[in-house]
Amino acid sequence: MFATFALGIGYYLNKSDENYDFNDIIWLPHEKFNFKNPDDGQKPSTSMHYVEPLGINKVNIKGPIKVNTNEKDIPIKTFNVFLDNAKIALKHHYNNLSVIQQQYFKNDSSYIRKIVQSLQEKRSVSLSRAQEDKAVSQMGRFLDNMNNY
Repeated sequence: MFATFALGIGYYLNKSDENYDFNDIIWLPHEKFNFKNPDDGQKPSTSMHYVEPLGINKVNIKGPIKVNTNEKDIPIKTFNVFLDNAKIALKHHYNNLSVIQQQYFKNDSSYIRKIVQSLQEKRSVSLSRAQEDKAVSQMGRFLDNMNNY
């Protein structure tokens, strides 16, 4: 009985077109999570598989904060990839600070803005003023969540 069932499925697969998707016959419970390209940065935190070049996450906080007058937004995928990588860099940077420095700089938005601006220079990304503000606020929330756990 099982052999005839397997032969029937094999016959059906053989007769169908070459672009056959195995999920058409077997309905897996995780079928709704089968994305065609999940690591493209379309959703936040989906760009974690990118291998970083050495030194690109080094934060340079020397110098004054620059006033961002850029009005042109970058694509949302690029922004999400930048934000994911900036969170990793921020986590490494804050783990290298002392506990007193971490508590002081955690609520300092100008310090976080300087980190975002230095990472923009390293990655050759030109965020708009609104995107830079959003990145600073999301990284501030990331620091709060990181310190709460």
